[in-house]
Amino acid sequence: MNKSASRRSDSFHSVDSHPSPSPSPSPPLPLVFLPPPPPSAFRAPSRKTAPPDRLRLASLACRVSQAVLCLVSLSVMASDRTRGWSGDSFFHYREYRFCLSVNVIGFLYSAFQLCDLAYHAIASKHVVAERIRPQFEFFMDQILAYLLMSGASAGATRVDDWELNWGEDEFTKMASASVGMAFAAFVSYALSCLVSGYNLCTRGFAGPTPTGQGINNA
Repeated sequence: MNKSASRRSDSFHSVDSHPSPSPSPSPPLPLVFLPPPPPSAFRAPSRKTAPPDRLRLASLACRVSQAVLCLVSLSVMASDRTRGWSGDSFFHYREYRFCLSVNVIGFLYSAFQLCDLAYHAIASKHVVAERIRPQFEFFMDQILAYLLMSGASAGATRVDDWELNWGEDEFTKMASASVGMAFAAFVSYALSCLVSGYNLCTRGFAGPTPTGQGINNA
């Protein structure tokens, strides 16, 4: 027993005295220098620069209808005069004058937009700068819509008050026709607000492109 124990201890000492060799370190990997990525890799994904054709046609239809409706409304109101001893004129009532003035402004703005569309078709650019055109159209459509609504409401109130006190006659009929055209022009401007609001949300707040221009190039 003592001999076997001593043999075991000797074997343990021999193992400890001869430790296992440590693994040799692996050789370093070669350095690989990659080329820098192109500038286009950091560019935002491109989007469509032009609105759909249906939006273009809708915008054109709204501008034409606005010009026609405002012109008819102001023409009817300006010719609303009666002769004779009981003759009357729209100029005697501030509500009618306000309605006429709003229609004049609406007609001038819609005519300006039609000229801008014609200029874009010829020269491929707009009169208003590209970076502010979506905001300009949206806010102008909003203002004109509210003005037409106010002018038509004021004219309708005067017509209703006249008919309640004096009854309906030729003078009030022409005023009612002018007010109705003004309401129709308001609806057309409200539709233009939807189109210009879509253009503002999709193209107006886009970042600049590498050429320094906005992506709104339509």
